[in-house]
Amino acid sequence: MGSQLDRRKFSFASGGNAVFVETLYQDYKADPESVDASWRTFFEGYEFAASQGAATSSSQESSDSTEAKVEAFINAYRRLGHLNAHLNPLNEKAELLADISPEHHGLGDVDAARKFHPSNLGLKAESATFGEIQEFLLKTYCGSIGADYREINNIEIVTWFQEQMESCQNNPDFNQDEKLRVLDKLIEAEGLEKFLQDRFLGQKRFSIEGLESLIPLLDTLANRT
Repeated sequence: MGSQLDRRKFSFASGGNAVFVETLYQDYKADPESVDASWRTFFEGYEFAASQGAATSSSQESSDSTEAKVEAFINAYRRLGHLNAHLNPLNEKAELLADISPEHHGLGDVDAARKFHPSNLGLKAESATFGEIQEFLLKTYCGSIGADYREINNIEIVTWFQEQMESCQNNPDFNQDEKLRVLDKLIEAEGLEKFLQDRFLGQKRFSIEGLESLIPLLDTLANRT
């Protein structure tokens, strides 16, 4: 009976929650204050137990430590990259935030050509140089689209957003027909706006002006099978 209770106590540590726990752990390593106090206690205990394990060579320890820093660096972009996105084309792109700089994560001296093996980054290859990883993150999370999704309290939704964005670096490759459909829907919306303005002059209404990107989104949702 006692062993069954013990297993229930740690039921969250099942394989199905491995990605969720790993994500929290990387957030903890980047900033311990970013996770709940109960998780901080858990990870502190985990790291203490790990430190009591079999000794490894100093070179291996250094390599593992740098790999862990790179994982924390990647997760920092997932969590904060939207704050550095270039959303206004009329403004100059802002300087890189200190919290997502290599120096902030102890990677300022890492050679850009050094290879790493990110655990779940949406790269096609199993390994990539540090320069390639940084370029991938900048394009995906700090381009013209900003996505603040890591605060969603559903790991499946978070993982879905992450996979969708990283698989195309936030730049989906639409075919010609898809582009023309988006254009048609925008023209139709603009035509309706003009008709309402002319037909009901001075009447209160809600305009789509400034929210045109909502049109292809709603069209996609309405027609998705």
